[in-house]
Amino acid sequence: MRRTQAPLIIGALLLLLLGAPVAGAAVGGPADWRGEPSALRHSAGFAWERTFFGPGLDDNVLAATVWDDGSGPALYVGGLFLTAGDEVVNRIARWDGTDWSPLTGPSGTGVDAQVHSLAVHDGDLIVGGSFLTAGGVPANRIARWDGQEWSPLGSGMDRSQVRALTTHQGDLYAAGAFTEAGGVPANRVARWDGQQWSPLGPGVDSGTVFALAEFGGDLVAAGNFRQVGGVGMNRIARWDGQQWSPLGNGLLGGLTASVNALAQLDGELVAAGSFPQAGAEVIVNNVARWDGTDWSPLGTGVSGTVHALAVHQGELFAGGAFTQAGGVPVDRVARWDGTGWAPLAGPSGTGVDGNSVRALAGFAGELVVAGAFQQAGGLLVNRVARWDGTGWAPLAGSTGPGTGLAGEVHALAAYQGDLIVGGEFRHAGGLRVNHLARWDGTGWSPLGSPAAGPVGVDDVVWSLAVHDGDLIVGGQFTHAGDGLVVNNVARWDGTGWSALAGPAGTGVNASVRALASFQGALVAGGQFTEAGGAPASRVASWDGAGWAPLGAGVGGISAIPVQAIVEYEGLLVVAGTFPEAGGQPMSNVAGWDGQAWSPLAGPAGAGTDNRVQALAVHGGELVAGGGFTEAGGVAARWLARWDGTGWSAFDAELAGGCCSPWVRSLLSTPDGLVAGGVFTEADGGVVVNHIARWDGAAWSPLAGPAGTGVGGGIRPDGGAAATSVWALASWAPDGAPDGAVAGGSFAEAGGVPDWGLARYAPVRVPAIVVTPGSLPIEQAPDEVTERPVTIANAGDGALDWRVAEAAESCQSPADLPWLGAAPDEGQTAPGASTEVTVTVDTTDVAPGGYSARLCVSSNDPSTPLVEVPVSLTVTEPPPGGCDATITGVHPGPVTVTDGVTCLAAGAQVLGEFNVLAGAGLVATAAVIQGPLTAIGAASITVTFSQVTGPVLVTSGSGPISLFGSQVTGSVSLVGNVTGETPAAVSGNTIIGSLSCVGNQPPPTDHGLPNTATGGTFGQCAGM
Repeated sequence: MRRTQAPLIIGALLLLLLGAPVAGAAVGGPADWRGEPSALRHSAGFAWERTFFGPGLDDNVLAATVWDDGSGPALYVGGLFLTAGDEVVNRIARWDGTDWSPLTGPSGTGVDAQVHSLAVHDGDLIVGGSFLTAGGVPANRIARWDGQEWSPLGSGMDRSQVRALTTHQGDLYAAGAFTEAGGVPANRVARWDGQQWSPLGPGVDSGTVFALAEFGGDLVAAGNFRQVGGVGMNRIARWDGQQWSPLGNGLLGGLTASVNALAQLDGELVAAGSFPQAGAEVIVNNVARWDGTDWSPLGTGVSGTVHALAVHQGELFAGGAFTQAGGVPVDRVARWDGTGWAPLAGPSGTGVDGNSVRALAGFAGELVVAGAFQQAGGLLVNRVARWDGTGWAPLAGSTGPGTGLAGEVHALAAYQGDLIVGGEFRHAGGLRVNHLARWDGTGWSPLGSPAAGPVGVDDVVWSLAVHDGDLIVGGQFTHAGDGLVVNNVARWDGTGWSALAGPAGTGVNASVRALASFQGALVAGGQFTEAGGAPASRVASWDGAGWAPLGAGVGGISAIPVQAIVEYEGLLVVAGTFPEAGGQPMSNVAGWDGQAWSPLAGPAGAGTDNRVQALAVHGGELVAGGGFTEAGGVAARWLARWDGTGWSAFDAELAGGCCSPWVRSLLSTPDGLVAGGVFTEADGGVVVNHIARWDGAAWSPLAGPAGTGVGGGIRPDGGAAATSVWALASWAPDGAPDGAVAGGSFAEAGGVPDWGLARYAPVRVPAIVVTPGSLPIEQAPDEVTERPVTIANAGDGALDWRVAEAAESCQSPADLPWLGAAPDEGQTAPGASTEVTVTVDTTDVAPGGYSARLCVSSNDPSTPLVEVPVSLTVTEPPPGGCDATITGVHPGPVTVTDGVTCLAAGAQVLGEFNVLAGAGLVATAAVIQGPLTAIGAASITVTFSQVTGPVLVTSGSGPISLFGSQVTGSVSLVGNVTGETPAAVSGNTIIGSLSCVGNQPPPTDHGLPNTATGGTFGQCAGM
């Protein structure tokens, strides 16, 4: 085999022959055969951008296992999360060691509610939880994934959850809080034999079974139960196939005691959970071992609840909510080496933070730890991490450290061209920012210098505003930057922090929920009763030198009296939850003119009947949103507008949501009013999912690329969070069109991962251009050559593309032994291009003609598939190879009387070239400065070469090929007999005529026509 790189002259000649670049040489439908490149199937106009996600998962993990679907072992995790890295996965995800991927079947992805347990049975992955569908298929709380499709296990379980799964003696066992399995009574534990469910005797009387394991040939079940079949069995029991029996006196600890995890270690059964005692007298502190006869402790146990156990590389690992093990600080995960407990410590820290570890599994030689936490060993990991024996690392994937916000966003502001984000989070991507972060369109930065000390503020941010060129931050914090005392409100000038202090004090004495500018001063509202050390009831102004109250302020008993402030028609409007302002009754909304308070009243009344959480000025009117159902005595649910004289309702309502469909944020844009909150529907059933746009007549969703609105909920402490949009702002990075930015508690926007922050903006669409538009190739057997194909992006959005080969149709791809492309996938920025190397390998390929297609799929919505035809001609090898080779410059003329003479790449003959009877010529990327005449030749092959003068080939007796060459003069083939393979005249540029007469068989161009300025005649007519 010979490997040759086509020289630059050949590439230039190819472009000359093939003409201009081709965009969409052949266009088909969506390239489903290859799988969409990181899906940008967006709707036209506007869509949510896939920007803020990772590393790790957006919500808690409850189960983990390892399974091989035939492509190699992979880690599978299940829980409450919706996204993993840059993928929407819906509560279950696969990690292959490099990237996260969803479990997507023909009808859908993941499951519709929590996953609590995972196991491998009969070659499939079994998933248990509280869901009712898996991959869009009905599956009551238990389902099977075979690597391609989801399917149910019979009719599943009747209620509650499947909390534990295991295999025992070839069958699958499931446990939880159910009372039926497959329609058959089965109290909290059941057996699946591959066809149907059956009970295990009377089952467990009450409570929940949290763990199953095989031990000593029996099945062991554990949980918070106290009886099995009416017989006392304290939280753990074994099934021998016929009946249940206790393990000694079981595990004790009062009404709340529970066993949550089981494992086998060195021939003993280890049980862990929340119990101080095993048997009648043995103190074990939440973890104990059973040797078949007696219970015993593992050292002095651990200091809190254990949720997970795993044996990895011969050692026992425990995870849970404990902070100590054996008296040693460990932070929620610990290792038992047979004699004592030890922490999992790395260079930057020990254990994990947050609530608890809920799952453990060994994968690829490392221990995977998952649960309800953000950091492991001091590193940001977001609910899943790996431990290699010496240190911690995230499961970040090829997307890198991520850009997600693992917590709620409460406030947004545009400042100095960047987006400022505030809320209840400590990290932005992998960067420590402490509740405040700055996004410039490509990356995060903190407000402050990490080298100088802490950045951001030390607790929650609730409000942001720009005043006199500075960024003002309000919330519930004491310090900003490196310990500067600011008391709930602070100023950032672009380089450093300062307090808003007056002669009598600094800041305010309770949280600040709203900020605005009015009559040249900064106004703050919230829960405080003092500002700058002086009385100021829930609202105060700052003039640059000190604080002042706004009259008597607003009053009444409320957790959060002032939540929104805006200026409207010269009036400062303050809203929240309060019964009075300025000492007068004013229900939840009031106006301040600089001297006195007044109600916002109409003919039927004033204020609202419940809290107001958002204000905006839109279309010349004041708009209020919140939890009210009346405004000014007029029925107005959640939204109302004030025109200066009275209140009125919107023509269509927002509704739905988990609790009350309150409106929590408002934004006026040129395209309409945008509302965010807890609501999920508008206009009597239109799904909007927590954010919607009002165009003056109706509400519409903010949809695309793969869904509507936002979904999921994120809290930094691992607790539950209702999905909501808390904040809205208009912002665009440099050079981009304006868009609406939403912040809140969510994990996805428009069906793509966005954690707590998402931008809805005009779609930036890629445009694919592939050159050349076809590939005519001629080469000898046993050669490997490479040719460039360029994929360019002429659009303004990132281009994701993939390349595959197909023998006939791009709808039926197939690997071809002689054709390949590398790289076969990638992303190309707007205005950039990527070169793909196409390799043609004719090793063991017989002489003849072959055709194929390169199939380039992309996220270009107008051209999702470009087909590049490939035509290969494998030439007959010249008899005996090269008997003589000419390199460099030869003075000419040359006459070949016998054997085969080869002109090497770059060779030049300065004169005519003659080939006599029985002789042959092979010219590759060579130059003949004179006519070429072959009479009775045994073989003629001229490839990517230049000939000055006419070419005559007559009475030949063997293979003839003239390919990709330039001839100045006419070309004539007369009376040649070439056997079964016709003479090939393909892709040439001829400054003259092309004529073929009396050749047997007739010549062919293999579908690659020639350019002949003097026309084509005879057998070569039309070629």
